[in-house]
Amino acid sequence: MYLRLAVPFLRRACIIQRVTRLPVQTLKTITNNELKDEPIKYSTSEAGQWKAKYTTSGKDYFEQPRIQSVVVAMSLTVFMIYFCVLREENDLDDWVRSLENQLPLHLEEAELRGRIEQAKRQHQDTTVYEEKLQRIIRLRAKIDDLK
Repeated sequence: MYLRLAVPFLRRACIIQRVTRLPVQTLKTITNNELKDEPIKYSTSEAGQWKAKYTTSGKDYFEQPRIQSVVVAMSLTVFMIYFCVLREENDLDDWVRSLENQLPLHLEEAELRGRIEQAKRQHQDTTVYEEKLQRIIRLRAKIDDLK
């Protein structure tokens, strides 16, 4: 009875050992003949044969599959059809649209507050900036009331 339970476990353990054990052929041993104390000539090395275009486009075995451009184009087409045609609007769209309307007002308000502070430090007139700031605050209040 216990043997029936142990056999599948032992088989899995043997498979794991075979997968995780490195074959002897993959282990590279460096002999003393391969280690030389002389400089390597660049023109005869593999680095000298590497062309700059291989860095961005790759050699033949790095080439992209022929169907890759078709797959990318179709994926983008499906994505655009879904998000532009099929998808219904939701609360997130309304929130993004309200941010789109309010963000310029927030930025302009922050800029005007900075200009007012700078003008006060330099003892200049700030009435124009303060009027614009009040107009922006009233406009933001109207937008908030419409919600």
